[in-house]
Amino acid sequence: MLAILQQVASGELTIANSSVLQFKIHQITDQTRRNGILHFLSYASSFQQLTPTIEQRGIHLHALGFKRLDALHLAAAKCQKADVMLTTDDQLLRLAARHANNLTIPIINPVHFTTT
Repeated sequence: MLAILQQVASGELTIANSSVLQFKIHQITDQTRRNGILHFLSYASSFQQLTPTIEQRGIHLHALGFKRLDALHLAAAKCQKADVMLTTDDQLLRLAARHANNLTIPIINPVHFTTT
């Protein structure tokens, strides 16, 4: 994550945040983990509120098997024209790999994320 934050500081990358993501993060019971993610997101340069368009795309993704909040999170990332969505959720990563043809944004574990 430090390398990603260095790229954000240099302007090579930007981080996006959303109301859906904030809701998901506040459900994390491990306070240390939650605070670490919130610190990372404090570098976000944009924030996406939930919209009817995001809700509609979320319904479509949920029908493919994505959990409701994951579907909305991915729909919000698409709305923000994100190049990639990072997650450590192995179940989400496996489902995204299975439905890669239906997604416009790759979902990657931040450990495996590089921009080179």
